[in-house]
Amino acid sequence: MISSFNTRFLEDWSFTQVGGGEGTGDGEWLPVHQFPTTVHVELLHLKRIPDPFVGLHEWDVQWIGESQWTFKTSFKLSDGELAAPHIDLVFEGLDTFASIILNGTTILETANQFVEYRVDVKSSAKSENELVVNFDSAFMRGRDLEKEHGKLALWNGDSSRLHVRKAQYNYGWDWGMSLL
Repeated sequence: MISSFNTRFLEDWSFTQVGGGEGTGDGEWLPVHQFPTTVHVELLHLKRIPDPFVGLHEWDVQWIGESQWTFKTSFKLSDGELAAPHIDLVFEGLDTFASIILNGTTILETANQFVEYRVDVKSSAKSENELVVNFDSAFMRGRDLEKEHGKLALWNGDSSRLHVRKAQYNYGWDWGMSLL
């Protein structure tokens, strides 16, 4: 992959809460101020949520982790880039349950936050492209997996986290908040 190609993915992202809700209206897309990012960081930057690190506001933002979110961007490829034998998109640190769509074609579905994904998109790439990343709620998917496979024993926190390949500290521990 051409290194200058990578930098194009760091700009011009927007995001929305699927179906609308407390974060965005239905169909409302908000600009992302930095990338990579998280929904919490972006909503805090846009003053759509209170600071979860102040007082008990952690509890006021739990709906974020229970919602589905979509990020999107567009990018162009030159004729030279399109002529390459492979056009790889590399995804580092996708938050667990994601589906990635390039120009209307699903190119990847993920279920593990700890894996880097590389996808050859030669067959889907065009000179002008739209990349969409849909994130399911890891919390809700974990609950579904727990119903399917049974509850596992643990000494603290929500037991559904044991079914999810996601950083466990996001679920809150004795030293940290629950910010999924």
